[in-house]
Amino acid sequence: GKSLAQGVGGVLDIVRKPVEGARNGGLQGFAVGIGQGVAGAVVKPVIGVGGAVSDLGSGVAAAFAGHRGLDENLLRWRQPRLLFAALGEVRPFSDVEAEFQKRLGVEAVKGVLEVV
Repeated sequence: GKSLAQGVGGVLDIVRKPVEGARNGGLQGFAVGIGQGVAGAVVKPVIGVGGAVSDLGSGVAAAFAGHRGLDENLLRWRQPRLLFAALGEVRPFSDVEAEFQKRLGVEAVKGVLEVV
């Protein structure tokens, strides 16, 4: 609701910004206000619709997560694989290496060459 209303408010900037500009800077302020008003009339509705879609998606996700009552960690079959070296070399999965990454954190194990 609020995101979409802010987008509609951007259309009103076509009138509002030139008037504000004229009050503050005369003819030059009026010209700047026209540019700001046109830009706001294009950008703000797009941002408003994007925000509304995002809000809708968040609400749907929250509704389904609450409905199932499942935690994201319970849905995992195994921990994420540890990637080795600077370029993230992929090796066969190892429970020990995955646990190592889980306990230390992804940032702490970046660039690890070997786990013994």
